[in-house]
Amino acid sequence: MLLKDKRPPLPMDVVDLQELPRPIHSRSYTMYSGTHFAPHTHSFAQFLFARAGNMRIAVNGTSWVIPTLYGMWIQANIEHEVWALDDVFLESLDVQPDVPILQQSQCRVLLVNNVVRELIHHVTLHVPRLYDIASKDDRLLLVLLELIEDLPEAQFALPWPLDERWRKLCFSMQNSPHLPHTQDECAKSMNMSERTFSRHFSQQTGMPFNSWKQRMRLLQGIVMLRQHKPVTEVALNLGYSSTSAFTYAFRQLFGVPPSRFEF
Repeated sequence: MLLKDKRPPLPMDVVDLQELPRPIHSRSYTMYSGTHFAPHTHSFAQFLFARAGNMRIAVNGTSWVIPTLYGMWIQANIEHEVWALDDVFLESLDVQPDVPILQQSQCRVLLVNNVVRELIHHVTLHVPRLYDIASKDDRLLLVLLELIEDLPEAQFALPWPLDERWRKLCFSMQNSPHLPHTQDECAKSMNMSERTFSRHFSQQTGMPFNSWKQRMRLLQGIVMLRQHKPVTEVALNLGYSSTSAFTYAFRQLFGVPPSRFEF
């Protein structure tokens, strides 16, 4: 696995954990801003909870934003890629796929409530690596999995192209959401007519270009809001002409105002 970070290395059980010491394994660690785990798989499922900081995770042509206080299920043997958008304090559960409670059939981002938030923090601090099977610690971990399974899903997915040329284009837009990125400009950068570009973009992502661009910007907005940036600053950084225009688009997509994601 490729890990790119110039700061102190992560613990070896983060970088190269091959087998779980118990059916449910908990751990916590910090991923520094800019850390990138290249595409990789695990033989076990994972629930990754961002207690602090924001992540992006890509799985099978879909990119998810995982803001502070949200978590994501990643199924066993599913290739995925992880970016730390700022310093992320991560608390995770690694789960053998034969654990009966584990019924998640797909990757998804979940809104973590206060009870689950405190329980996952407790188990990462206090449940030993080699806890006794059928013990109180074992039962607590199983209860935690049941509670996680009932958490509501957050619609933070963004379809992502599989073709490398189109991926580079989308990364370029994502890294500069304040720029117009008009369809005409993007079509020219791909040496295509607008009509051909529009057709190919929809084939690559399953979404019209302008709809994809707006969703990408608004998902970036959630990350910025979780980074304590004011709504007005976020709106301008995303290329919106006014706070009201940003708020309207945000509410239309997510059903809540941007203030819901401010601390």
